[in-house]
Amino acid sequence: MRQLLTGLAVLAFSAASPALADSQPQAPAQPQASQANAPDQVICEREEDTGTRLGAHKICHTRSQWAQIRRDDRDATEQVQRDRPMDQNGH
Repeated sequence: MRQLLTGLAVLAFSAASPALADSQPQAPAQPQASQANAPDQVICEREEDTGTRLGAHKICHTRSQWAQIRRDDRDATEQVQRDRPMDQNGH
């Protein structure tokens, strides 16, 4: 049960964060071609705090760290969906 609740919390967070995120590059301006795919480029996203209109904080990670975080969120969501119990009809 605890695992299900944890998974649902991860699902809710990962579903809400892209809609609320505000990507703002923090690295100095570089030519567009080299900056577009640089794995070490720092990207900051604004994350709203649940339950308040005023609360928000900025989270900064490199492009490769953001990719890993999103992969981990997706894997956790898929794990919750695989592990949920079946109802009497097999659904």
